[in-house]
Amino acid sequence: KPFQLRSVALQLKPPALLQPPRSTPVVLRFNLDVFSWNTNRGDGKCDDAGVTLPAEMIGNQVTTEGITFNLGDRADGRMNAVSCDGQTVALPDTKFNRVYLLAMAVHGDTEGEFAVDGRPVKLGVKDWSGYLGSWDNRVFEGGSVIVFGYSVDNPLARITPGFIKRDPLAWFCSHRHFPDRDEEYRYSYLFKYRLDVPNGAKSLTLPKNNRIRVLAVSVAQNENDATVPVQPLYDDFAGRPAIQLNVAKD
Repeated sequence: KPFQLRSVALQLKPPALLQPPRSTPVVLRFNLDVFSWNTNRGDGKCDDAGVTLPAEMIGNQVTTEGITFNLGDRADGRMNAVSCDGQTVALPDTKFNRVYLLAMAVHGDTEGEFAVDGRPVKLGVKDWSGYLGSWDNRVFEGGSVIVFGYSVDNPLARITPGFIKRDPLAWFCSHRHFPDRDEEYRYSYLFKYRLDVPNGAKSLTLPKNNRIRVLAVSVAQNENDATVPVQPLYDDFAGRPAIQLNVAKD
């Protein structure tokens, strides 16, 4: 009858059984030391300021979404990352349809042109620190305001819009190493990036951008990555209009 409640049963077909990915590490020629231990924080240099990743906070492998990356030697003075400068990396003679990179950028987000067997693919690479996301943030005139004050007298200058970086996060840590101390709550990150490649691919060419650090590369035959959601599973802040302030006139 009109406006009558109804119950509907939806019968789904049994889901397809996908095999878990089996990743194979790729040999890299490291040219940069980006790790240091608490006993020698001055070892290594991930960025121009000599800041490094804390070696004691990570193991010999990083596994994310079924893909395993083998890290380089983190002992003092050993090279364990590639500062990208157009190097060519030989890919293993196995069956695979994806190339995965464990990577980060320094001095802000950047992008680079990778190539598989000469076919270029441009990837954006996120910075290894900073915020992965933020709410809309008020910025006041006259500089900073008292955090624990009961009122704010500074006029509101603007609102910095919120954002979320959506690159797959593979590993994170609560701090970084400055040469003489820990940088508490300066989070450090490693991201996982993917290149879809044809079977039989032979080589990977890294971009000519020395702000990109690649810590590991693995290949895998992985069909699970073909599954994508029909819409974002969390807010991506896409399509938001700019925030306009209503300023009172005298």
